Amino acid sequence: MFTSRTTTALAFGAGGFFLVYFGQVVLGVVQPEIQSDLGLDHDEALWVVNAFMLGLAAFVPLGGRLADVAGPRRGILAGLAVMALGAAGAALAPEFGALIASLAVQGAGAGVAIAGTVAIVTGAYPPDHRGQAVGVYVGLGVLALPIAPLAAGALIDAGEWRLTFWLALVLTLAVLGVGALGLPAEHRRDERVDTGAAVIAIASLALILGGAVEATAWGWTAPATIAVLVAGVVLLVGFVTREAGSRQPLVDLALVRDRTIGGSAAALFLTQMGTSGVAIFVPIYLLTIVRLDPLATGVAMLAAMAFRRHYRR
Repeated sequence: MFTSRTTTALAFGAGGFFLVYFGQVVLGVVQPEIQSDLGLDHDEALWVVNAFMLGLAAFVPLGGRLADVAGPRRGILAGLAVMALGAAGAALAPEFGALIASLAVQGAGAGVAIAGTVAIVTGAYPPDHRGQAVGVYVGLGVLALPIAPLAAGALIDAGEWRLTFWLALVLTLAVLGVGALGLPAEHRRDERVDTGAAVIAIASLALILGGAVEATAWGWTAPATIAVLVAGVVLLVGFVTREAGSRQPLVDLALVRDRTIGGSAAALFLTQMGTSGVAIFVPIYLLTIVRLDPLATGVAMLAAMAFRRHYRR
């Protein structure tokens, strides 16, 4: 089952999955430090987390199509390269605007990369071993949930919050090296990526998610909030209409209508939302309300994950 090629593919896919989670989870620990260091108000501080998450959500459809057309290896490599640029930008950001732009770029790269991570693992293994391989892939990937808060807390205590982004950059470059040097290039399919649909999808999700975030500051009934949300919904309807009539859609709507695939996608979405919510916002609560220091917060998150695993057994 485990050959040199399959092990490399598993390490590459799980490494990419780990980095996507790592990029999200560290934000819960560094956000209060960033807010204090850059003098951000409450609404600005929200964007430290939301910029990454918005980029992640908006670019998943494009990432999925790139993995289909160019192959999952190329899709993951492209996504990780963008993640590396975003992490470096965040580490060097001199002020709020540059930081938020860098986090959005890092999140966009994560959205592109994550779509191919499971595909490269399942493609490397025969059907009778795929279940075990996917189990290892998930297990290695979610190690970011306990590791990221602890690592971020230790780095903040040792120096400053920017070190967490330098660590993310180093890890990203390491996984990039595994995929670039350890796996052969795939055969590219003779199909195209509908860039127009990709732009519409990204814009619609950015408007809807961005409007929901800013609604806390603007007010849900404010004209600006309503205008942004309506524009996002109109673009989303336009995207669905375009995809329904496309021969090479960015998102195959027939798969969404399938009960098994649609149900699995919905379950994955809810799991991701719940996991990310706990992993990101519990550290913020421990840091700002309970007043633990960053390292103690990381230890508390690690203990919580260990207790949860023991309790489930």
